[in-house]
Amino acid sequence: MKIHYPLLALGFATSTATAQTTGLERELFAARDTVWRAWFRNDTAMLRRFIPPAAATLEGRDREARWNSRTDIMAGARGFARSPSRFVDVIFENTHVSSSGHSALVQSNYALIVETNGKRDTTRGRATELFVQQGTTWVNPYWQLEEGSADAGRAIPLPDTLGANFAIGDTANKAGTPADYDAFVGTWSFGFSLATAMVDFCRHSPDIGASRRSPAAD
Repeated sequence: MKIHYPLLALGFATSTATAQTTGLERELFAARDTVWRAWFRNDTAMLRRFIPPAAATLEGRDREARWNSRTDIMAGARGFARSPSRFVDVIFENTHVSSSGHSALVQSNYALIVETNGKRDTTRGRATELFVQQGTTWVNPYWQLEEGSADAGRAIPLPDTLGANFAIGDTANKAGTPADYDAFVGTWSFGFSLATAMVDFCRHSPDIGASRRSPAAD
C-alpha cells in the first residue's frame, strides 16, 4: 500500500492551541471533532464525507502497529455501534497544528470516555491526524493513534511528586521550592570539605603517601 500524502512536507507553519484560536485552527478542530464523534455514532454519511476512499490509519506503535483502510474504519464504527459500549465524550489537550498550503497536521493528547454496562472507562493517548482541504471541507485521509502516549508536554501527575506544579522538563534547569508542592515533607542539606576528605583518605591508606614520594627521597 502506497500513500502519497504530504506527511513530511517541509515549510509547515506550527502553532499551539491557545485561548486565541485562529480561524484555521477552529476549522481543523471542528473537522477533528466531527470525525471522532461520527465514528463512535456510526454516522456513515459524515464518515464518507470526511474520510476519503484512499484513507488509511495506523494504530499502535512499533511491531504492534496495525494499518487500516477506509473499509476497516467503517467496519470498526459498525462494530462499536453494535457493542454494549456507549460513547460519552472525547477531550483534546496539548494540541499542536502544523500547516502548509491545503494540508495540516494536528497532534494532540486525547482522553476518550466510554461507558459499558453503567461503568465509565477513560482511555488516554496521543493522536496524529492529517487534514487536507477539499473545497470548504477539511477531509481526514490519515491518522495514527498511540494509546498510553499522552505524556508529552504535561505536568508530572500527583502520585509521582506529591503535586509538583512544574513540568518535568523544568527540573533540568530549575530547582523546586516548597511553594511548588501541595504537601511539604521537609528539607535537608549536606556539606563536603575536600581538604578533610583527603586527610582522612590518606590516614586510612598509608600506601598512598609512599607511592607519591619523589625519587630523590629514596
